[in-house]
Amino acid sequence: MIRSMNRRVLLASYGWIAVGLGLGLSALNSQATATGYRFLRAKDIPFLKALIPAVVGVDHQADPAKVEAAVRRFDEVLESLSPANFSDVRFGLDLLTLPLARMALGLWQPWEAATRQEIAAFLETQLQRPLLLLRHGIQGLCQLATYAWYGDPEACREIGYPGVPDTIRPYISR
Repeated sequence: MIRSMNRRVLLASYGWIAVGLGLGLSALNSQATATGYRFLRAKDIPFLKALIPAVVGVDHQADPAKVEAAVRRFDEVLESLSPANFSDVRFGLDLLTLPLARMALGLWQPWEAATRQEIAAFLETQLQRPLLLLRHGIQGLCQLATYAWYGDPEACREIGYPGVPDTIRPYISR
């Protein structure tokens, strides 16, 4: 009984995601990039300003300029991706910035209103889901967010690194 109930809940979740995708993703893909960015769109910016601090464990209210710089580096990192990976990241951004999909996945308030702890809990929940595609998408976005944050030499020094790690350096232009 419990197993069939879990299956129903899982199928209902996928149904909500499919509805959200059907209602919005085709229209979202056609949006122009945000002013001052090469790849990110205006709707991606608030999401990334909430995601990056939650991934790296800092308070996004403490230093908004650092968060803004990390979002710009995220944009730079996108340039280094293959077309297939770029398409996957774009799809993930589309999904997570669509309000109906975000709510179906368990975060009811807008990204801008969610606390770092709520976003971290949301990410942890998504990483526990049985759908591999969703898990890998979240992991990929988190990895890119980490690259964007630690592409700043000052952020690296704060955790004891002498500078930007060699694994990140090729993805950041400076």
